Amino acid sequence: MYTYLTVRSDCRYGESVAARVPVEFLDSVAELRRTDLSFYEAADGVGRLQVVIADCDIDGNYAA
Repeated sequence: MYTYLTVRSDCRYGESVAARVPVEFLDSVAELRRTDLSFYEAADGVGRLQVVIADCDIDGNYAA
């Protein structure tokens, strides 16, 4: 079973944050390891987790 969580400033995606902010935070989490420029997964022995950093437009559509 999958669970998707979206972190956003408000219901209209009214604010954005520089990509380096979540990247720096995720890089500091010992239980995660980076697998690509904007992809993370759980470190060995932690469980199953994938994190994707994606940008979206005002309607919440994700950029490719």
